[in-house]
Amino acid sequence: MIKKIFMCLTVFIIIFTTHGQEKIEKVKSKQLQVLANITVQAPNGGESWEMGERYSIRWTSKGLQGTVKIMLKMPGRWFEIARNLPVETKNYSYTVPGNLPAGTKYRVYVMTPDEKVKDESDKYFSIVKREIRVLRPNGGETLLQGTECDIRWLSGGQIGRVIIDVEDEKGVKHRVCETRNTNSYHWRIPTGLRPETYKLIITSRDGKTRDESNGRFDIAPPEVELTCGFLEYGKFRKKMDFVVASAKSTRLKFEVFVENKGTKILNRVPFMWTILKQPLNEVVVQGEAGFGNVYPNRRYSTTFEYKYYKKARVWFFSSSKKKFEKGLYLFVFEVDPRKELPEPEWAWENNKCEATFDIK
Repeated sequence: MIKKIFMCLTVFIIIFTTHGQEKIEKVKSKQLQVLANITVQAPNGGESWEMGERYSIRWTSKGLQGTVKIMLKMPGRWFEIARNLPVETKNYSYTVPGNLPAGTKYRVYVMTPDEKVKDESDKYFSIVKREIRVLRPNGGETLLQGTECDIRWLSGGQIGRVIIDVEDEKGVKHRVCETRNTNSYHWRIPTGLRPETYKLIITSRDGKTRDESNGRFDIAPPEVELTCGFLEYGKFRKKMDFVVASAKSTRLKFEVFVENKGTKILNRVPFMWTILKQPLNEVVVQGEAGFGNVYPNRRYSTTFEYKYYKKARVWFFSSSKKKFEKGLYLFVFEVDPRKELPEPEWAWENNKCEATFDIK
């Protein structure tokens, strides 16, 4: 009986001792796990990584030896970055692959091979594709010289400034501007660009990223673009005029032209001419008329001719018998003076020409 009791007591002591050792081992393991840790420092949330660029993954660790692995996670998917890295390196240079899905909910994990000790980015960071994509003009459009249009594009990644060019049919680039990457630019199409087809090219300032329009677009002159000028003007040909006995006559001649550089045939182009006495701009002569059936890129001319006489210190126009005194005069010719035609505002500055002359 005593022998049985002793044997039971021995078994109990063995079981109790074994269980106690297991409990102690678990406590020690937990203590070790509490003491060992990894802390991800970068990326830790809010960053934006570009595909194809290199970035540093950094971490700190405590109470660990051996190796770690690095994983990249987005909702529903894991990507392995590296494994078997010595934990004490605390830094890994990573080039973001171009085939990763772009997204805004990525985290980096650094962990031991058994994943018992690990840490992750505190917040999400983004992975984006560095790109420029032309939206407008993208091919097939017709833009008029002197008008305004919005150049638009989409971009991704860290692109601070872009260079915008248009390329003509011969492959010659014409600079539009260098501007901040705002995805749009308000462009006034210069009249100096020849009417032909172009393509749009947008390039990042560092030259690493570019895109061009899918097709060519046309730059054309406006329907109406009027211009005018003098072919000849001034005093000429002195002679005796027998209408007024013994009077010497001098003629004033102003030969002007009007041209439509636009594309539309105009039924009528009005014009006005005025002679002003200086310096007070007193109107001496004024009249209005017009050209009919004005075709594009043709010149239409007319001549204004006046004859004045000098006799007994009196000057006057023969046509109006109005006294024409000594002094400085201004002849003004203006086409479409009341802006009746659909001409763009930028072209109005070419609608007037002036010449001065003296009567002594």
